[in-house]
Amino acid sequence: MAATNTDDGLFRLQDNELHADLARGKYIVGVYDRETGSYGFGKAQVGKKDEIWENGKLKKPKAVGNYQLAIGHDIIIASGYKGIAIGSNYDSYASGGGKTYYFSPLDGRQGGTQGAYAVSLGSGAQAIGRHTLALGANSGNGGAYNGYDDAVFLGSLSRIKSVGQGRENDNIDVNDLETKYTEAVKAYNDSQTQDALNKVIEAGRNINNAALNKVEGMTIKSNVANSALAGKFKTQTEQVSQVNGSKDSTTVSILSVGGTDDKNNTMYRQIQNVAAGRIASDSNDAVTGSQLYYVRNYTGWNIGHYDDATKANKTTGRVNNDHTVIFKPGEYTDVYTTLDSTNQSTVGIEVKTANLGTEVANGKISKITITDPISTEASKTVARTAGVKSVLDKFNEVKADNIDIMGYSHVNSNGNTRDQALLKADGTKATFNYEGRNNSSITNTSDGQTKNNNGKYAESSGAQADRSIASGVYANALAKDSIAIGTGANVNNYWGSQFRESINGIAIGKLAQVEGSEGAIAFGAGSTILRNLSYNVGSANAIAIGNDSKITAASGAIAIGNKTNITAIDTGVGNGAVNAIAIGNGATVERRNSIALGQGTNASGVSSIALGDATKVSGDNTVAIGTSVTATRENSVVIGQNASATRERVVAIGAYAAANGDRTVAIGPEATANGSKSIVIGGLGDNKTDGNNFDKATSADKATQAIVIGNGAQATDPASYSITLGNSAKTEAGTGISIGDRANVASGATSGIALGKSAVANKSGDIAIGESSSTSDKHTVSGLKIGDATLSTGVAATGNGTVSFGNNTIKRQIQNVGAGEISDKSSDVITGSQLYHVIKAADEIAKTEYKFQVNGSDIKTMRNNRTSALNNANNVLDFKAGDGLDVAYENNAVTYKLNADSKKAIADAKTAATTVTNSLQEINRSVARAETAAGKAETAKAGAEAAQGKAEAAKAGAETAKADAETAKAGAEAAQGK
Repeated sequence: MAATNTDDGLFRLQDNELHADLARGKYIVGVYDRETGSYGFGKAQVGKKDEIWENGKLKKPKAVGNYQLAIGHDIIIASGYKGIAIGSNYDSYASGGGKTYYFSPLDGRQGGTQGAYAVSLGSGAQAIGRHTLALGANSGNGGAYNGYDDAVFLGSLSRIKSVGQGRENDNIDVNDLETKYTEAVKAYNDSQTQDALNKVIEAGRNINNAALNKVEGMTIKSNVANSALAGKFKTQTEQVSQVNGSKDSTTVSILSVGGTDDKNNTMYRQIQNVAAGRIASDSNDAVTGSQLYYVRNYTGWNIGHYDDATKANKTTGRVNNDHTVIFKPGEYTDVYTTLDSTNQSTVGIEVKTANLGTEVANGKISKITITDPISTEASKTVARTAGVKSVLDKFNEVKADNIDIMGYSHVNSNGNTRDQALLKADGTKATFNYEGRNNSSITNTSDGQTKNNNGKYAESSGAQADRSIASGVYANALAKDSIAIGTGANVNNYWGSQFRESINGIAIGKLAQVEGSEGAIAFGAGSTILRNLSYNVGSANAIAIGNDSKITAASGAIAIGNKTNITAIDTGVGNGAVNAIAIGNGATVERRNSIALGQGTNASGVSSIALGDATKVSGDNTVAIGTSVTATRENSVVIGQNASATRERVVAIGAYAAANGDRTVAIGPEATANGSKSIVIGGLGDNKTDGNNFDKATSADKATQAIVIGNGAQATDPASYSITLGNSAKTEAGTGISIGDRANVASGATSGIALGKSAVANKSGDIAIGESSSTSDKHTVSGLKIGDATLSTGVAATGNGTVSFGNNTIKRQIQNVGAGEISDKSSDVITGSQLYHVIKAADEIAKTEYKFQVNGSDIKTMRNNRTSALNNANNVLDFKAGDGLDVAYENNAVTYKLNADSKKAIADAKTAATTVTNSLQEINRSVARAETAAGKAETAKAGAEAAQGKAEAAKAGAETAKADAETAKAGAEAAQGK
């Protein structure tokens, strides 16, 4: 019962509960406390609580606030201004489905709120603090008022330690971390082993992790600084910057979606599907795991050096993902590092002067002597050659005794060939005939022969064009500003043809080659950039990087990887594989503007893209991404391992997804779209087909323009223009719609609709709505009668199917239906309210009394209601006939008629009356004769007296007969009257 301040005249308090005064017809569902403006439903308490029994005495608790709302079957309390508490108390043991689940040892934890505007929803939910929300069973702060204002707790057992109770596992001993780090550095200084170095790295990582994990701002300290010893480290305590916290912001409160109860039973939750937060100094957005992943893997610092030529810092690398850069001292150098307050690191390298000796003449270094304690030689000397002004002066004027760059070679760029004496492997000199200006030759011929180069290829040709460089056995740089480095490397021109010279061409690597392609770069052993002589197509500005990489007749193409290949199959001028890109071992591109990225990939269509291991694209304007993906037709997108597309303008996304019909879409693992223009989205379902195979989302060949969405969902033949949505849902008939887990429009159920889990539409036009609903054969509608009147069957069914909201065991109400039209042509559904009025009218008819009277007196009263006491036993009014009568119903009337016996009696009476009449007539004639005889009696008195005697006797007989006739007549009249 809702407990609040109420009128005791209507309700009464008994056994600590508020009861209704049943004698006055009052029942409590919810009450309103006018004094505090609060509402209470169930046993929940709001407002000024009523007196309760405690230790045998009445006790009036204090008021708990105003304008609250509390709903619950236990005594939960909404305390605080405008607080809302909905739920019940929490029991630690709850049984469900024959299983007992244990959540917490907090037996009888009371739910409720404490604090203005607090809201608690759930069994045992406690929202303690102003504006606090606790949503979920046993969620919230708990305990006395130690809550967080403005806090939010989402999910069962979502909790956090109350304010003032301290944090567990958050008080990190930073001093201990720094001590461990210092000890690790000292151990490395002593041993300089890889294991000791790993411990230094781990200790530094722990310090950084502590700074990243701590709620309050913490600073990271430098790992290595100011080491003056070779191969040694020492720590430096310089603060860098605060890692956590936000600029110009104040933490208002907390949000908890999990927690730990008093017995350390935990329930933690992930927060998933969160959009990436804005990353800025003033951002308060939540960040996602992917953002943190990139922070972890890409946060670091650049490595570089100061460039004397440009007078600026030059970056040469980057360190991230827990990597550490170690600057080790060399044989003749010391290394030290610093880290200043601006997070700028500096690495210093110093020469060990103890092992160096220099001779200076006229302010210039004339000789440098290096004492090598390990070498068997006493020293190594670098002596200047004539004309050296200073160590940093013109490089081409520097020569060194017994020093070479690439094995018996040197560089000279002054155009004077006198000093270009190239040493062969056997120590003899090879001559070189100068061809061109400012060219360079770095060769290492070993055949003992001297070749002459006059613009033609020769074994020791070298750099023959202006400003060219050739280095390597049989290397040739024949185009202006070209570079050929490596055994057999060549940059060739084709004068007299339509090819441009290979100006600015670069070939680096054994047998690397650039032919007739301006600005082309071939890098790697066997890498080639070639021209198509027959069609006058070159490969200007192409780049081939990798052993045996190859580009043929494809300007602007890029091939990166071993045995990558870009070869034009369109050989007309301006076509070919222009601007193609092939990256990956064995990657191949055959047409223009296409990209192949990955091992063994192939892009043979125009403007196509193939990304992934062994992926093949042969259609124009097609994209294929993934391992072993196949796309054979144009204008398609195929993404996912072993995904495939065999028709044009299709989309297949997902592992083993297949788009086999024209203009189809297949999205999901093993999704298969076979029907033309069909759409299939989903993966494997729950139903096994055979062995360990499961149904996959599929549209069949004849399921044209079908839409299939859901794991294992299927549109089979011939489900054209159908819609299938749901896990393992299936549509087996054209224009059918199946929506729901395992919903099914059965074969032959054309235009059927199945909505709901396991709903089945079995016949054409059928509609099954609701879980497990199933349609059956159409029911036959027969005419009904009221009395002798036959009611119409209404608008007859047209064979367009049935609608089912359940099955033989499951029945459902159809609610909130508008009133249907009532007419002889109406096919509208009739509502309960309409039927109610019909029943109401019939009830009035049933209550109508019928009285039967005889001669104005009531002899019987009856009603239409079968159960009325005024009816006879069989609810029948029987019209019975008396003696001599028959009863019949004719022309809507009950008619009584004489029976055969009565009719015979009347006929006999008529016969008797006729006889009497005849007798009277005879009497009258006799009287006349008697009178005649009396007139003559005087003639004979004796005869007259005798005749008179006879007449009197006859008269007496006539009177007797007359009396009999009148009696018979009266009897006949009486019978006729009846």
